[in-house]
Amino acid sequence: MQAIHSVWLMPCAQDAASLAQIIRQIAAACHTPVFEPHLTLVEDMPRSADDIAARLSTAFAGQTALACPITTVSGLPTYFRSLFAAFKLDEALQAAKTTAMQALDMPINETFTPHISLGYGIPEDQKARHIHSMDGLLRQQIIHFDAIVVAQSGKEIPIDQWRAVRVHRLH
Repeated sequence: MQAIHSVWLMPCAQDAASLAQIIRQIAAACHTPVFEPHLTLVEDMPRSADDIAARLSTAFAGQTALACPITTVSGLPTYFRSLFAAFKLDEALQAAKTTAMQALDMPINETFTPHISLGYGIPEDQKARHIHSMDGLLRQQIIHFDAIVVAQSGKEIPIDQWRAVRVHRLH
């Protein structure tokens, strides 16, 4: 069986550390999973990490790091979009998504809502409190993205087994 991989846009170390701390705090309060902060560009592909990484390395050669402000913190009634920090779909984020999709010969026909999840499966009775407190903390904070990562991740892989397997640094 082919491994499942996703493509993540990764925050720089400093931003990742502060977001990871928030994710851990929310997970402890809500008894939900802990995971690495990331912005998913492409998800759940049954392709090899080496193939994906080679294509992305070529496609993102010379790509500069991105700096994107969080526009709001929100939540939806779906497990993987339960609590998240959203970004405006600007030209740079759309270009990153399009570049990844084209590099992987995938059709660009899906709606893209750039975000970093802060919690998966947050109980509905706790969601509003976390949205309010995190929105006050994170709104307009600029997140610096400095890597494209091939991650072993997908909806069928336990979250505690998600991990980066290849990294392409942005300049």
